[in-house]
Amino acid sequence: MPDETFPNSKIILCIMGCIDRLPINQDLVAESDLERILELYKEGIPGTGYQAAQTLAKNILNKWYRHKFGI
Repeated sequence: MPDETFPNSKIILCIMGCIDRLPINQDLVAESDLERILELYKEGIPGTGYQAAQTLAKNILNKWYRHKFGI
């Protein structure tokens, strides 16, 4: 958010769920702001209560990296 806070966790989980269901292709996996933002959620911020979003971000990035690097 502009004031450097995270949005509501339900909104984040809904958006990440939609991203998770997208078909994986090179355009989606290419270096982008989306990857950077997912990395931010993957690292998490202590005390924010976003553990579910953190787990989902890790899963999405793992799928993307497997596709990106051919693992």
